[in-house]
Amino acid sequence: MVTFGGSAEEARELIKSLSLQDELVVACVNSLESMTVSGSVSGVEILLEIASQSGKFARKLQTGGKAYHSYMMKEVGAEYDRLIEEAWPTLPFNQYDSDLQFFSSVGVDGPNCYNRQTSRTLPLSYWRQNLQKPVQFTAAMTHVLENGKLLRLPV
Repeated sequence: MVTFGGSAEEARELIKSLSLQDELVVACVNSLESMTVSGSVSGVEILLEIASQSGKFARKLQTGGKAYHSYMMKEVGAEYDRLIEEAWPTLPFNQYDSDLQFFSSVGVDGPNCYNRQTSRTLPLSYWRQNLQKPVQFTAAMTHVLENGKLLRLPV
């Protein structure tokens, strides 16, 4: 994974110009000008080299070789589902007041917002999506600030 100094559109355009769409994705939109790109080791190395040559900020993240928030997490999806299902009864959702909302940073078109009752019944598949899909941190924080109280924002 690589932190990239630029917009999501710039990152996607660079990935496309390098013909790396099958290897790299924008994994996290951290701010308007800070992204995390995730994918194959070779794709990450190419992106780092090109960014360096063009004067763009890019830094490799130490993730133990794991490409979180990308298609590469699909291979561990079934095991992740099993572990979440096993842990589900012990998750802390039941400790909160029912009038609070749960804001999610997972979603291609911005965050999904679940009210308190729905957060108790989030499908187990939500957590797998959180592992495999892009994180829309900027959109989620905007949504939180515009819409009320914060219960939990998975980051």
